[in-house]
Amino acid sequence: MDRKNIFLGGILVFLGATMFLKNFNINPADTFLLLLGIYFLYLYSINKQQPHFIIGIIATTVSGISILNHINIFNIDISGGVFFILLGTLFLYLYYNKSMTGFILPGCLLPSVGIYTILVNNLNERYAWPSIFLLLGSAFFVIYFVEYMHKENWPLLAGIFLFGMGILCYAMVYGLINIDISKLNNLIWPAALMGVGTIILINNLRKRK
Repeated sequence: MDRKNIFLGGILVFLGATMFLKNFNINPADTFLLLLGIYFLYLYSINKQQPHFIIGIIATTVSGISILNHINIFNIDISGGVFFILLGTLFLYLYYNKSMTGFILPGCLLPSVGIYTILVNNLNERYAWPSIFLLLGSAFFVIYFVEYMHKENWPLLAGIFLFGMGILCYAMVYGLINIDISKLNNLIWPAALMGVGTIILINNLRKRK
């Protein structure tokens, strides 16, 4: 088996598929991602390694949804959100099956970002954007109860802080609190980041004592 011929054949197939799908306004990057996903699924069929299967599913699903959007089969833009959700699923898989403790964080937080992306892309952004704080807060609650309960409290505190930010922002959006939210846009995110960062730093200082 000549690897050079296999590589050349693969390149030609990719170029041909790209040129064909370009007639339907399909982005070459989507074509590449689709073929990459198919390749990893092929590797899985040979060696049965689950990471190959997961990467293949993520790549083919994201690229497939993007392609269907381009040819107007889907009217809902979920491709970006699905990518974050599937990537988070990969981290959760590694957390549960490979005992990689730190992967619980991206495994919970990335799907929250994915759901938020879908909401913002398909709903009125004015009413959807505060949901990011509720989603991230909920993710930190899950992280706490799954991994850190009876160990550390910072995920719980971060969850409460972010959830509170979300409720406050929704109260301002719906006029329950009479504050011009447009004047606070440049302050909300810095406050959220500094708040969560401060909680983590305080927790680490307590552990050192």
